[in-house]
Amino acid sequence: MSVVARLPSGAAGGERRRLDVDQGLLGPRGPRPGQPRHARPGGHGTARVPAAQRRQSADAPGRGQGGPRGLHQPVGGPGLAGEPRAGLGRRPRGSASPGLARLILLLEDDPAIADTIVFALRRDGFIVEHRAWLAEARERLQAVPAPDLLILDIGLPDGHGLDLCREVRAGPLRHLPIMVLSARSEEMDRVLGLELGADDYLAKPFSPRELVARVRALLRRAVPPPSTGFAVDGSRVRLDGVLLNLTKLELGLLLKLLQAPQRIHSRDSLLDAVWGSSADSGDRTVDTHIKTLRAKLREAAPGRDPIKTHRGMGYSLEP
Repeated sequence: MSVVARLPSGAAGGERRRLDVDQGLLGPRGPRPGQPRHARPGGHGTARVPAAQRRQSADAPGRGQGGPRGLHQPVGGPGLAGEPRAGLGRRPRGSASPGLARLILLLEDDPAIADTIVFALRRDGFIVEHRAWLAEARERLQAVPAPDLLILDIGLPDGHGLDLCREVRAGPLRHLPIMVLSARSEEMDRVLGLELGADDYLAKPFSPRELVARVRALLRRAVPPPSTGFAVDGSRVRLDGVLLNLTKLELGLLLKLLQAPQRIHSRDSLLDAVWGSSADSGDRTVDTHIKTLRAKLREAAPGRDPIKTHRGMGYSLEP
């Protein structure tokens, strides 16, 4: 946008020049030498603005009231208009890359503290799920996807937070990083929390910035749990994280054995399940394919021999 300025009569031929308006700043870029900084509207070196436009500018929401300039700049610079003030450090939700976002489960019964933590973590790009009851947190930990980190309070309406900490360390999520929040700041309380499985202990009151920094440090140090055992995804089977290159018959044998681990399967039952009752095959056919399957399993996981042979009886799988 631009306005036309009428320069003093000393200018050649009443020459008109265009003066830019920089982000709502009405007036020239700077005063003339020797001229007061806040010249009266209509004076030399000041852009003439119609009265109706001045009234509209003054009545616009958020316009500055101090001085004739009527300053109105989007807080934080161009592109941030409509967002919260930059001084608060807010960031729109979802601004972090979805592939980098980490899921944090927060167990805190105090709404004010929970709101502060959720705001600080989401502002930093994390995905946060909040629970206020111990039973709700237990239920969430059994669902998918599993959280990347657990923040829990000790004193809860329906139990003790350290009980959940102990349960997590004894279950399938034993590698989950855990941070304990507590108003108990004595040395014995901190030692107890760490001994019961917490990776970090933060006493209340705390700084939200410190909490976010500790969360980031825990996630950097977190080691992904090793992938052990068999993992079946349709017709794809992995052993200790290694994809197995199996034939159709080998896959059928392995899936049959995986249906009932540690159970002894006779050759006849394996033959019927994989080849069918009408197949013109015998026991040696099963033995041959078991041998090639066993070799591929050993190749994927050296030192392991999950298929056991039971003489005169059949085969079993020890995952």
